Amino acid sequence: MLIQQRFKKRKTWSGLWDMSAGDSALMKETSYMAAEREVYEELGIQLSLKDIRLF
Repeated sequence: MLIQQRFKKRKTWSGLWDMSAGDSALMKETSYMAAEREVYEELGIQLSLKDIRLF
């Protein structure tokens, strides 16, 4: 999980911690595919979760 502290002068929830990327999966998209897509859309980082295992 990647989190960031929100800008202190922001009008809503300033200074609080928030997720850097997140959304819901699209139709026929696995949770891994959705995570890879969202990280790329929000942060511009090409991510591969193919060898990642949950534990």
